[in-house]
Amino acid sequence: MTEMFAAVRVQKIKGIRNLQSIEAHGRREDDASKSRVDATMTSRNLAWSCADGNPLGVVAAFRKRKADTGAGEYKNAPVGLHVMCIVSHEWVSGAGDMHDPNNPRNKALFDEARSWGDKTFGKGAVVAARMDMDERGGGVVDLVVVPVATFKQRGKEKTQISVNKAYESAFGGGRVYGKMQDSWSAHAQRTLSTDLRRGKAKADTQRQHVHADIIRPALQRAEAAENAAKAWRKDAEKWRARSDVMQKQIGDQQAVIEKQ
Repeated sequence: MTEMFAAVRVQKIKGIRNLQSIEAHGRREDDASKSRVDATMTSRNLAWSCADGNPLGVVAAFRKRKADTGAGEYKNAPVGLHVMCIVSHEWVSGAGDMHDPNNPRNKALFDEARSWGDKTFGKGAVVAARMDMDERGGGVVDLVVVPVATFKQRGKEKTQISVNKAYESAFGGGRVYGKMQDSWSAHAQRTLSTDLRRGKAKADTQRQHVHADIIRPALQRAEAAENAAKAWRKDAEKWRARSDVMQKQIGDQQAVIEKQ
């Protein structure tokens, strides 16, 4: 039986430009989208944001979160987290097409990723979520998380966007990234499937992550080479069959000549 895993990847969102880039990718307006998505499938993508009527509006969702909470920003500090909640695509395919938004496992993953994000970083922290059906892979939910914290400063309560305080509140000190992996995999096992295992630590596997935009061209070149080899084999089989026919014709002619 194929092992199936649950894993999480996270990157700090460093400012409004970062938010705009995430939104542009969701809207398929960036250069990366042109090279790696099937535009005929884009309408199948699942998307949600807290900005009513604007499911792909990451920037609008961020501004609404600030307005709703009255939170300020620390100068030069991250304004949020881009979190990717991942499960093995084999688990998704076990209930239907991996790129079908109506596949019940796609729906469950989309809902549970959002639920885990709010549970981990505070109610309302997840301001946007997206699950792409138009890319080659599957089993990935992108979350935009804007955690806020309220504390006293000079005797007054102050609310700020704070990634560090969110980490501290959710995971305490120590190996935050590893604890986040533990948290998501435990949630996935509990709510999605007991067959999902925690992704193995990089320290154990010694694997280095290769960005999709680097590995994708290599996969495409390998696929092209395989297709070319298939074409050559097909041509070779065609010529071999033709050669057999010609050899038979030559044999028949030689028999006629010998008889004469």
